Amino acid sequence: MTGQADETRWPTYISHSVCEAVKAGILTCDCNIVIVARHEVQHYTNQLAKDTNKYIKDLTALPTPSLTSEQVTWLVSLVTVL
Repeated sequence: MTGQADETRWPTYISHSVCEAVKAGILTCDCNIVIVARHEVQHYTNQLAKDTNKYIKDLTALPTPSLTSEQVTWLVSLVTVL
């Protein structure tokens, strides 16, 4: 595991901890399973980023609502309480 390049930049501290545990004999590991798990995490993270960007784009495309003076007063009072 330690000889392989980490092309995905998966969190180094996790990879390092797993490698150290394998070296110390605390953890037995099939490196193929670790590689598959890392790719699954990377895929999930990439999909989450794509979805988030789409939702942000969709939200920014919405028109800004007009607020009545009562709503503005209520929002200001709410913000000052926080």
